[in-house]
Amino acid sequence: QEFVQEFYDQNPLSHLGFVLARNGEAEILTQLSSSSKTHKLALASVVDVSGNGHKRQGGEFSLQNGLEVAGRSLGHQPRHGSREVVIVCGALST
Repeated sequence: QEFVQEFYDQNPLSHLGFVLARNGEAEILTQLSSSSKTHKLALASVVDVSGNGHKRQGGEFSLQNGLEVAGRSLGHQPRHGSREVVIVCGALST
């Protein structure tokens, strides 16, 4: 959530979207928008903690599926703007 706030502080005219890749699939968590509140709420829902204190576990990470979903979401953006994909991947083991 700190990343979202810092991103909009440094890039006030930019749009941001999140793609969640786990269990071998990728899905759009948030559409491209300039609403930091929407992104923060969506990220908080992903880190949903169950009653016993364990975070929800993901599965296998699919870079290809994540990039395809991100590319489709960026496809309708104007050609004169820059488009970037930042990948953050975390795992307990490799």
